[in-house]
Amino acid sequence: MNYAMLVLGLIMLGGVLVFRNQTGRHATLAAEKRELNDLLDEARLVKSELEELLRETVKVSEQLVHQVETRLITPLVNDNQIGQTKDEREDAPELKRHEAMFREIKSNVKTTRKSTKQSRPNPNKVLRDSSNIISLAESMSAENRLLDRYGQIYHLAEQGWSIREIAQALNLGQGEVELVLELKKKQTMYNQPSNW
Repeated sequence: MNYAMLVLGLIMLGGVLVFRNQTGRHATLAAEKRELNDLLDEARLVKSELEELLRETVKVSEQLVHQVETRLITPLVNDNQIGQTKDEREDAPELKRHEAMFREIKSNVKTTRKSTKQSRPNPNKVLRDSSNIISLAESMSAENRLLDRYGQIYHLAEQGWSIREIAQALNLGQGEVELVLELKKKQTMYNQPSNW
C-alpha cells in the first residue's frame, strides 16, 4: 500500500507540474501577444505621423512654388514693359539671364517635388532647397525693381518730362534721376559706332 500511495503521489505531483507548466505558457503567450499589439499600435501611430509630415511637406512645397512663380512672373512682366522703351539689344542679355535663373528655379522645384514623392521627406533638405529658391527669387525681384525704376525714368524722359517732374513722380531725388539719365546717355554714346 505504501507503494500505491507513493505512485499515486508521484502521479499527482506530475499532474500538478504539467498543469503549472501549461498555465505558465499561456501567461507568457498572453504577455507576448499584448507586447506585440502594443508594438503594432505604436507602428500605426508612427505611420500616421509620417503621412501627416509628408502631407505638410507637399503643402509647403506647393506654397513655395506659388511664391516663387508669383515673385518671378510679376517682375518679368514688368521687365517686358520696360523692354518696350529700351533698345532690344540691351534687353537680350538681361532676358537670357532671367530665363536661365527661372529655369534653375523650376529645376529646383521639380527636384524638390520628386524627392517628396519618391522617398520619405527630409525636412532639412526641403527647407534648405526652399530657402535657396526664395533667396534666388528675392535677388531677381530686387534687380527687376531697380530695372523697372530705370525704365520708368527713361520712358518719362523720352516723353519730354523734366528731371524735377520725373523725380517728383517717382519719389526719387533729382540727383539720382539726373545721374541715371547721364549714365544712359554715356552708355548710348559708347555703343554708337564711330564715324571717323
